[in-house]
Amino acid sequence: AIKSVFIRRIIMKNTMLCIALLITIMYGLYSEVVKVGLEAFPPMIRDKQTGYMIEILKKIESNTNNKFQIDTMPYNRAKNELKSGALDLISLTPYGLETKEFYVYAQEIDLEIGVKTDLYVKDPNKLKDITKLKIGIPRGNEDFASELLGISKDHFYLGEIDNLLRMLDAGRLDAFWFERSATMRSLRGLIISGFHYKQYPQDTINIGFAVQKNEKGNKLKKMIEEQLKIVDKTKILGDYNRYFDLPSEGIVKH
Repeated sequence: AIKSVFIRRIIMKNTMLCIALLITIMYGLYSEVVKVGLEAFPPMIRDKQTGYMIEILKKIESNTNNKFQIDTMPYNRAKNELKSGALDLISLTPYGLETKEFYVYAQEIDLEIGVKTDLYVKDPNKLKDITKLKIGIPRGNEDFASELLGISKDHFYLGEIDNLLRMLDAGRLDAFWFERSATMRSLRGLIISGFHYKQYPQDTINIGFAVQKNEKGNKLKKMIEEQLKIVDKTKILGDYNRYFDLPSEGIVKH
């Protein structure tokens, strides 16, 4: 009798181990690691762990078996790695406003989150003719900025946001162009005020994710679009409208 009980216990233990192993295998079959490349873009993307877009991805991750493997990098590098297949998902793209070459290998997901871009100058008279200005542009954004503003890339000086804003403050650049919320927050952190800003272009730009234009990209795009209908973006975005709702032109104040 003792031997029989012992055998039953062994069988039950082995059965439980087999079930646990089966669950692990099934989870592996239906889960997927999504390699993500994001440009630092406060407050949307502060780093690979914090930011509004990170919170959205975390919500999607918790609702699905997908695991987002996030890294931050310059936008041009993210585009190149999406093209090569080293990345599955990148952001933030200017929805519908990228170059023709980009749409050969990539397709976008509209986040339906609007952004406003501005030109920043110390002398407001320089806004009268922007085509001759030396304009600071965050690296990786020069191609679509050139098409959007109608200005040759020869007039752009590329670099990191904070460094470019310091150069403008020191008089080494005529202007700076980028998304409003990211720029205003950087200026606040640098304790720089008094710049004149004007929205360029006047239309609001939607931001998006981008995936590859292939079967794998189609599947990922469908999954994210379905999840975006569920995720409460308004709750996540919090005080983003603080900067978005500012007048189309004015003076930077903190």
